[in-house]
Amino acid sequence: REIHLTSLVDEKTRSIERLTMAMVNSLENASLFRDELTGRHNRRVGGYAELLARLYGCDHHFAQLMRLYAPLHDIGKIGISQDILWKPGRLDEQEYAAMKQHVAIGHQMIADDEIDPIAKRIVLYHHEKWNGTGYPREIKGEEIPIAARITSIVDIYDALVHERVYKKAMSEKDAIALMASMAGSHLDPALFEVFLGLLPVMRRIRTEVHE
Repeated sequence: REIHLTSLVDEKTRSIERLTMAMVNSLENASLFRDELTGRHNRRVGGYAELLARLYGCDHHFAQLMRLYAPLHDIGKIGISQDILWKPGRLDEQEYAAMKQHVAIGHQMIADDEIDPIAKRIVLYHHEKWNGTGYPREIKGEEIPIAARITSIVDIYDALVHERVYKKAMSEKDAIALMASMAGSHLDPALFEVFLGLLPVMRRIRTEVHE
């Protein structure tokens, strides 16, 4: 009976996951004109986040929720001008200030009381930094929810190693070197050490959910 109930819960989780991913991609595609790269990025981030949560010692249910909710991290970009989202090169100060509003927009989009607080924490806090210099609230260290700290690491990794309209892809070696320089300032250093042990599995995810 316990095995049967576990199976039912897992199937329900998978069903919710499929629905959530469809919603995320539909909302982002409405803003980005069916940008397939964004959808693939979201799926990879969800897979990475689940793995990192598991290896860090989070429980099975939380890890499953990370796969489900981490892809929501940038959903607020639907409210940001496409001229900013697709601008080649670096944003100026005013454009960057506008871009930062995507976390508040995203949080407002999922403000309903029925939405899991974990999803809300990811959306609102995934740009906070370990040293307190992030946004929107400049919280630091373990004040930043673990779900957001996990999402931040895997989001940065995937963004660095894939090409975007505003930048070329980095080699994984260079990406990891850059991220290592951010550990303890931008990134949770303990989580980053765990992340390094997952690189072989993450490469497989990158191959499976390829550009």
